[in-house]
Amino acid sequence: MTITEAPPETATVATDAPDPATGLYDLVTTGDHKKLGAMYIGLALAFGAALTVVGVVVGLERIDLASVDLYNAFDQFVQAWQSYAVGLVFLVVVPLLLGLATAVVPLQVGSPAIAFPRAAAAAFWGWLIGGGLLLASFIVDGGFGTPGGLADPEPTVLSIVSLAMVVISLGLASVCVATTVIGLRPAGMKLHRVPLFSWSMLVASVIWLASFGVLAANLVWLYVQFRYQYGEPIAGTAEATEVQPGMWAQIQWAFSGPQAFAWIIPVLGIAGETVPVAARLRQRSYPVLLVAIGAFGLLSFSAYAQPAFSRGGLQVTEQAVFVGQSFLLILPVLVVFGALADSLRIGARDVGAPRSWLVASVLGVLVLLVGVVLTAVRAVDDFALVGTSADSGTLHLAIGAGLLGAAGGLAFWTPKLVGRQLTPLTMVGALALAGGALAGGGPDFISGLLDQPFLAGDGYIADDGVEALNLLSMIGSVLLAVGVIAVLVDVVGASVRGRADDAADDPWGGHTLEWATSSPPPPSNFSAPVAPVRSECPLLDATESEPDDDQEES
Repeated sequence: MTITEAPPETATVATDAPDPATGLYDLVTTGDHKKLGAMYIGLALAFGAALTVVGVVVGLERIDLASVDLYNAFDQFVQAWQSYAVGLVFLVVVPLLLGLATAVVPLQVGSPAIAFPRAAAAAFWGWLIGGGLLLASFIVDGGFGTPGGLADPEPTVLSIVSLAMVVISLGLASVCVATTVIGLRPAGMKLHRVPLFSWSMLVASVIWLASFGVLAANLVWLYVQFRYQYGEPIAGTAEATEVQPGMWAQIQWAFSGPQAFAWIIPVLGIAGETVPVAARLRQRSYPVLLVAIGAFGLLSFSAYAQPAFSRGGLQVTEQAVFVGQSFLLILPVLVVFGALADSLRIGARDVGAPRSWLVASVLGVLVLLVGVVLTAVRAVDDFALVGTSADSGTLHLAIGAGLLGAAGGLAFWTPKLVGRQLTPLTMVGALALAGGALAGGGPDFISGLLDQPFLAGDGYIADDGVEALNLLSMIGSVLLAVGVIAVLVDVVGASVRGRADDAADDPWGGHTLEWATSSPPPPSNFSAPVAPVRSECPLLDATESEPDDDQEES
């Protein structure tokens, strides 16, 4: 193939690609997007292993919520839940997807480097330091308010400031990825020819930046209100004691409803990349998938739905928009799932044995579909399910879908990044993640229909069957932890072993530009300038044109 050859007048040569270096100094100062992506992925998986264990502890406590003392152990229980929810979204799922994007998107769009490499490095270190401080704040009795208001004020301020640091850093990383897609594409790669993963990251980056802006404003208001007691207490909450109990209500929107699925938009793009490769054909409905992923991103943005700032909840107009948005969110997921199923049906005779990346990415879309359907149910009946364990159920499904999509992407692109394929352990991890998402999210949602408040305390009497549902949810948390740890062990093992002697640069028969370079790629990504692109599948174009070239030469 001659996909990386181009006439001098159309070629773009890297001038700012980072110089190769080794050692600790290089890790700290590197602007190489591949190393930054690898560090994001490794540390996010490590955070995930720790936080899913916290989720198991929370699940154990929820088996018998009535035994939890309301003003002592219950406050610690609430802090553990908050660390689990906040950490899995902003320290695990979003960084995992951003890490994949940081490493893969420049390769997919034929760029020698990520846009603003120094800013990308600053974003990584800001996220890592902020994430460490955030977890430390929970360990020393911080958090975002508890029913008893017993958390220490100083760690609570640290929680607010460190989460703001994490949010700003992830926003900066999103800018770098989005700018790479917009500004560093080769000749001929219009936006309607961008690979689906890169397109989904562009959509996600725009939605994330909008969401991060609102969340950062919430955190500034929390800091001012808590530190200086400015303004009136939040509607429906008690007066501030040591810590305002209603603080969590001001940021809960980021972890419930459609917004919980805004953090996992790239799951659709990963499935859109892997399924056509497995089916060994060109995705026929590619433009439809572009529109569907964009629509999913727009419909998942629900930062406006913040009942904490409206006495009596959302206004009638806001509630109507929220309910309609929740139902419409199902449509783009159905479109993507149908298009990918059609590809697998047509190419089924060529798929062969299931690959871990195919299984994980398809299961991620399935879990996402279950989650958005339950989210639509949650939005009905005047928000009667808000504040119940149904909130935990939808978040659990969103996190599970995000982890499955990330696992599929890792299994698909790890051979490109390190030159070695993952083992069947990732398949085991993907199946555990799927089981954990469904076993954890489904029972929680059902118990929410039975009016179980997620944060119930001393004196709560559970309805018949709720404790059994809580036991199933705890088992789901265990499976989620097993899945994350299995993927972590497999990825670290492949990275430590390094490139295999018989490793192929393109083991899957990929369709996009990242498979046209060596595995792992050189510092400037491509050894020759990238040729003009004619479609979203440039490697397929090159393969299909080769017989014609041979005939012309003869």
